[in-house]
Amino acid sequence: MRAGRHFLLRGESLRAIIEGIPAGYDIIGPVREKWAVNLAVLDSADDLSLNSRSEESPGRYRLRDENAGPGEARPMNSAKSFTHRARETLYRARLDEDRQWQYRPAAAPKVKQAFFGLHACDIAGMSVMDRTFNKRFRDAQYDRRRQHTIVIGVDCFEPGENCFCSTFNAGPTLTNGFDLGLSRFGDEYLVEIATDMGARIMNDVDLKPAHRDMLELRKKRAASARAGMVRAFDLKQAVKVLNKNYEHPYWFEVSERCLSCANCINVCPTCYCYQILDKSNLALTETARVRQWDACQNLDFAAVHGGNFRPNRADRIRQWVNHKLNWTIEQYGCAGCVGCGRCITWCPTAIDITEPVRRLGGKEIKLVA
Repeated sequence: MRAGRHFLLRGESLRAIIEGIPAGYDIIGPVREKWAVNLAVLDSADDLSLNSRSEESPGRYRLRDENAGPGEARPMNSAKSFTHRARETLYRARLDEDRQWQYRPAAAPKVKQAFFGLHACDIAGMSVMDRTFNKRFRDAQYDRRRQHTIVIGVDCFEPGENCFCSTFNAGPTLTNGFDLGLSRFGDEYLVEIATDMGARIMNDVDLKPAHRDMLELRKKRAASARAGMVRAFDLKQAVKVLNKNYEHPYWFEVSERCLSCANCINVCPTCYCYQILDKSNLALTETARVRQWDACQNLDFAAVHGGNFRPNRADRIRQWVNHKLNWTIEQYGCAGCVGCGRCITWCPTAIDITEPVRRLGGKEIKLVA
């Protein structure tokens, strides 16, 4: 079996894909945890969420029970939780008998991880993070994890109300960045083997060649999904709108609803900001340097000695929207957003990151149907 081909797989054989993942890998997939689905390490294939579908709207997330497939209930978290850890130790130091500091780096991550059921937007989010951490300067902790990562993606033919991945060409169907791709059609899956690792995983799985009409059906369903994204917009026009309205009073209007809770940052698959903390023992003989997530919505995020660059919520909201939709394009060559809609779903006051584009753009910008 080789990469670059499409096959058909019976739904009951999904377990065989998981069993084909090489030994030593943590398998991460969508797991139902009470009222939400999260990406979590699987103890077995039985942990997969295959009986839930999610419904999202601004500030709202609900699951409904039905026969579904992997990825049809959108998880609250993303792959970022596993590739760019929320908190990790960079190095430790201790005073020796001569009162000299002895430093030792943190143990290298030995995690091998395989993601099962990632949507195209989340895979695109991993690509954005790669540009951040492994473009000009290579982050050792992040890079070790990404070097040992398998990605099994799934097409999204029924985007949620908050989805707008088509704005960034980040979905709804898989294009790159994966080893295996799955498309659900009733009781069957169209399987795309994209890499040699994908071929290795499927080596002992019972498959049959895919028909051309199945590939055409996939294109039609993808086009229908794109047309259903009511929040999608023209990104080039959005950049112009944001640049022209930096001082617009709208930013103060929307800031009245913001709680500065940073939910949007925590669930975003591409937010990468962090702070560095030094933790010492009471005797001041041992210390550890720790990296943990930070958020531009936090009051002290832009605080420096003697002042704060963004002391009010309006400044921080404007910074967040422009960094996601505007400034990151110049910095990294891609937007800092993939249109997954999580920030809209999990905002307690239903703030919508696409709203500034619509409100400030007026007739200058046309939302893409």
